[in-house]
Amino acid sequence: GHWRGANATQESVICPLSCLNRLPLETVCGRGYTVAASPLNTYFAVDLLHRLFHAPQINEDTISRYSENYTDARVLARSGPTKSARDSEALQLFAIDIYAYDVAVPGAGCSGDNVAKRIASSMLEALSSTAPSTAVGNIPVESVPLGTNRPPGSQHEGTPTNAAVRYAL
Repeated sequence: GHWRGANATQESVICPLSCLNRLPLETVCGRGYTVAASPLNTYFAVDLLHRLFHAPQINEDTISRYSENYTDARVLARSGPTKSARDSEALQLFAIDIYAYDVAVPGAGCSGDNVAKRIASSMLEALSSTAPSTAVGNIPVESVPLGTNRPPGSQHEGTPTNAAVRYAL
């Protein structure tokens, strides 16, 4: 597929080969896939997200491409966080990484990046040590699965999912 550009800015072409070659989300983290090392367009859903980012009615001229791959996106996050938040590559990587972490392999994902795993682990440890909870020994009485949306009015309303906290750096 491809974006049609100036001659049809609101259109993107999705060719039949794209439908055949891209994998469904059900296979995320399978077949050796990692967010850090695998092609970003492996999954059809991410490819569709990429196409949406080209459409001016969707991106409202706020999303651009500032990085080319996972490593570039990480460097940009540190050196230019304002651009990183509007980088189409970083947004796609974020989307598939969060899906992997919350849905495909809850609590683990398949980032393929040991630094990201260490950061996530230390953030989760910090959260669990500072979060208000009633505990019996080392076992918390209230346990909320990773990625669970908390109901309105709960004591943790508004707290981000653990996967989202992982990206707050």
